[in-house]
Amino acid sequence: MNSQPKKNIKRNIKPPVNGVKEESEGVYDMDRLEAMFSDVPADGVVPDGLYEVAIEKTVKGETQAGNPKLAWWLRITDGPYEGQMLFKNSVFSTENSVAYFKRDLAFCNYYPTSLEQALSNPSELQGVQLVVEKVARDGFTTIYFKQYLEITGEDSGNDAELPF
Repeated sequence: MNSQPKKNIKRNIKPPVNGVKEESEGVYDMDRLEAMFSDVPADGVVPDGLYEVAIEKTVKGETQAGNPKLAWWLRITDGPYEGQMLFKNSVFSTENSVAYFKRDLAFCNYYPTSLEQALSNPSELQGVQLVVEKVARDGFTTIYFKQYLEITGEDSGNDAELPF
């Protein structure tokens, strides 16, 4: 049983001006919003499956055990879960974990010459668009990179303009 008292939450809700509620017709596409509302689960959990994502950012860090890691923030860019985030951590503690990370970088069309170079400027990956697969098993979620799509703003017909 929780012994802490319940906190009163005050909401910043303004009453209607002069007691009259303003109508804002045409501002929202209610049919579209209703469809999104019914498609998204109440708990916000993105189910297992394939998703188109853009790398929003990557953050270099360290695990509690002192191993270097890279956290990937992946924003879903299409479908009923558009706008939701998926997260992936690449932890570097074994030869296999470094090999998986190098493979993930290749899926991003990024080929640094060393792990130090890959971690020194993680913003190089920002805007890369991928197809990923989310798989939850035994309470853990794994994100697998499946296909490189493009870089935001990239002319998809000309790979010579890639910044890498």
